[in-house]
Amino acid sequence: MFGIGSARTPRSKEVVTTSAEVLEAGCTVTFVARRSGSWVYLSGHETDDSEPLAVHFSHLAGVDPGLVTLRLRRCHYALRYDAGAPWHVFGPVEDDEMDRLLETGVVDAQRADIVAGSGDDV
Repeated sequence: MFGIGSARTPRSKEVVTTSAEVLEAGCTVTFVARRSGSWVYLSGHETDDSEPLAVHFSHLAGVDPGLVTLRLRRCHYALRYDAGAPWHVFGPVEDDEMDRLLETGVVDAQRADIVAGSGDDV
């Protein structure tokens, strides 16, 4: 069903998607998703008007070296509340289900639970 394979980080020159909030405003990456064919790195401060940016993973790793330690399987996502905080990994979930979790606020609620100290990995 998922073909999730082994956990890994993106290769240095692999193109990943992030936001202007992360690269230009300096917001901490608190959400990472390894979708079926791509990687997404967000801060939780993005809005509907946020601009997605495509960059090499090495650029993000230069901004937040802690990202290189997060290894995800395909169709998994991870949350943390701040830089240096532990990651909580969830999944597997298909891409359309991940979109639904993001759009309906489920991921925001999971992040709030992590901040409150009750976030459980799934």
